[in-house]
Amino acid sequence: RIIATLPLEPDRRRVRPGPGTDQILVEAATAYCDLVMAVPPADRLSLVPTPGFPRSELDGQLRALLVDALRNVAWLPGADGADIHPARAEWLDLPASERLTTLLAQSGAFPGLLGPVRSHPALAELGVRRLSAAGLADRLLGVEQPPSWWWAVYEELGALVDTVPGLVEELGGLPVPLVDGRLVPGPATALLPDSDRLRVTELSLPGLHVVHPDAAHPLLARLGARRAHAADLLDHPAVLEAVERSVEDAEAGLDPAPLAEAVLELVAHAGPRHWLGALALPATDGLPTRADE
Repeated sequence: RIIATLPLEPDRRRVRPGPGTDQILVEAATAYCDLVMAVPPADRLSLVPTPGFPRSELDGQLRALLVDALRNVAWLPGADGADIHPARAEWLDLPASERLTTLLAQSGAFPGLLGPVRSHPALAELGVRRLSAAGLADRLLGVEQPPSWWWAVYEELGALVDTVPGLVEELGGLPVPLVDGRLVPGPATALLPDSDRLRVTELSLPGLHVVHPDAAHPLLARLGARRAHAADLLDHPAVLEAVERSVEDAEAGLDPAPLAEAVLELVAHAGPRHWLGALALPATDGLPTRADE
């Protein structure tokens, strides 16, 4: 409530417009910002006057001043615990948990992310940007975090895929950390190995996207990642291509042993293939030689 002395019309039934009234309303709007800051962060958005608030010209003037004042101070509760200016804020358009927004804030890629909030008409009016699930996936591509962090993010998102329509499609570009240290977009290109001890998973082969075991969450399978046995890895086009060019790579100075050991380990599990003759092996004279020679 505002308790203030306002100039009235001669019949004392209406407030008289003019500089005096304007000054009082401006001071009231400034005081209102202090009121908003005094309530718990989770309740602050409810104090933004709704578009249907004005009942008179005076009400409309006051509401415009309140919204303008709230646009120009930092008061929105950020996911990192700090108050955020509306012009620098964004809200995640998902029924997200506090844990998810906290994890995202830790990444450094979401400096203006608000804590978990639902869609509110005041957000757009204040100039707060909307972050969609697809936008979230795109932004995560530049994040450097340990695989366990990614697993925690997948855990929070996985709890939403059955309740948010279209979320599986929107998360199609969600980044995946690989066992060789790379980060690739899209679980559909990733493999979930049955064993995380196979040496081939440690090789940075273009096109071979093996998920880091600490990030191998069931959500990735929902988003298109395939579980791969040793035979699947051995028959992967990236492994075949690496074998076919292995002699050339070795002659260029690359050590052929890591690839040879990884491929032969797969053969021990999955059996031989006719194209293995091209695999470069270190000969006794120190020169790389095709396996069939």
